[in-house]
Amino acid sequence: MRKSVSKKVQTGFTLIEMVVVIVILGILAAVAIPRFIDQAKNARISAIHGLAGSMTSAMTNAHAQYLIDSNNVATSVAAATSVSLDGASVGMANGYPTATGISSALPVTGFAADTTTAAPSAVFTVTNAPTTATACSVTYTPAAAAGATATVVIADAAC
Repeated sequence: MRKSVSKKVQTGFTLIEMVVVIVILGILAAVAIPRFIDQAKNARISAIHGLAGSMTSAMTNAHAQYLIDSNNVATSVAAATSVSLDGASVGMANGYPTATGISSALPVTGFAADTTTAAPSAVFTVTNAPTTATACSVTYTPAAAAGATATVVIADAAC
């Protein structure tokens, strides 16, 4: 006489297999979440650097327009107090935009411009930066004298 042995067919997952999968997913989440949080910081730093590039370009365009306008009139270079860039009047001093002039030359959103606290400079900060304003900013300093150039300084240490 033969004994019939029936095989039991396994369906689904065991409790141990499910626990192992959950533990692996937890470890992956613990590693991935800080990387996603860090992306917000990288985005703010990129925005600051992009603004600095735009500011340098606007400053250069305004200076070029200033030189063109000064060569087309009979007055001296120092006499021009503003230039027109894309229909916006940009205040000028010593051949470069003033702090309020650079603000009108840069119609950007997502940044707060302060032209009074650090006068004669203009400090542009990211509006959603979680730290102090000056730690994530671009500072524009107009030319101090004729023949000098304006400067753009990036502060992104604590964005």
